[in-house]
Amino acid sequence: SSRVSVTGIINENTPSGISILSNDSETCQGEVAYFNSIATNAGTNPTYLWYVNSVPTGAGNTFSTSTLLNGDFIYCVLNSSNTCATNNPATSNILAVIVHPLPPTPVINQLGMQLNSNSSTGNQWYNVSTGIILGENGASYSPITSGSYYVIMTDAFGCASDTSNVIQYSTTTI
Repeated sequence: SSRVSVTGIINENTPSGISILSNDSETCQGEVAYFNSIATNAGTNPTYLWYVNSVPTGAGNTFSTSTLLNGDFIYCVLNSSNTCATNNPATSNILAVIVHPLPPTPVINQLGMQLNSNSSTGNQWYNVSTGIILGENGASYSPITSGSYYVIMTDAFGCASDTSNVIQYSTTTI
């Protein structure tokens, strides 16, 4: 009698799975939001399809967009390349996104030697030539040098307005 030895690999059925996460589930209008996936039993060549409000919008294991609207929901579908994978394709959890609108663009004017913003809070004053003016975040600002000035308003959610109008300011000496 002869014996035959057979060596083989046994592939067990393993479920594929995916979850998504983001540090940007609350964002400002127009800002880029980033999403990452964590897949299990995806195989060596998986495919990922991202959805916003059930509309396919991206591929790959990460996704980013700047066009989200308040209440949009994001999820991802994983197609495992593991031939023995069960639960294939796998659908991730759903992330609902909060998108805050941008605050209104402030308007500034000059009254005497003082510049004034129509926004009572969240102001940051800038000099066109030198940039941010540290510590100047009130509704009014009295420049000490001639130049061009503007303000950007940031709201409680950290969303920044567009740049205000620019005022050409001139110091005068007597």
